[in-house]
Amino acid sequence: MLSTVLNKLLRSGLKAESFRFGGSTPAEELARRWRAVVRKPGVKQAAIRSIAPIAVSFSIVALMTAVLFVVESYLEAQHLVIAYLFPTTLVAIRYGSSFAFLTSFASGIAAAYFLFPPRFSLYIAETLHVAELGFFLLLALLASKVVSLLAHDIRASRCS
Repeated sequence: MLSTVLNKLLRSGLKAESFRFGGSTPAEELARRWRAVVRKPGVKQAAIRSIAPIAVSFSIVALMTAVLFVVESYLEAQHLVIAYLFPTTLVAIRYGSSFAFLTSFASGIAAAYFLFPPRFSLYIAETLHVAELGFFLLLALLASKVVSLLAHDIRASRCS
């Protein structure tokens, strides 16, 4: 999306001759043309629609990681990685299984980095934790696909 907008701007001909009488610099002219393209109806909404699921996925994983990090530091609980199924399920309901896959992958990386020993490293020392992370990713992918299909069926039945 962004590349097509930039290509349109570059094709519109930002040449030095166009700045002689206007008194604006090339950067100001580029900014003016950028605003004109972005203000067209549909451009901003399409950009928001394509970026929103990714932003929501990473935000909800970051929020869940912060909560689990605090819980683990106070309670020293084991197997908290299963709590990442909650954000994966929410994303699967709202945006589908593709973004739920992204969420489960981000959750796995966050769990490896923040929850499994040694902390603040992607290296996982114990094979039990490696197996736990693998089973979590498998379960998260399966659950996200099932939830996504159920949510799609419910939406389809409401429309008909």
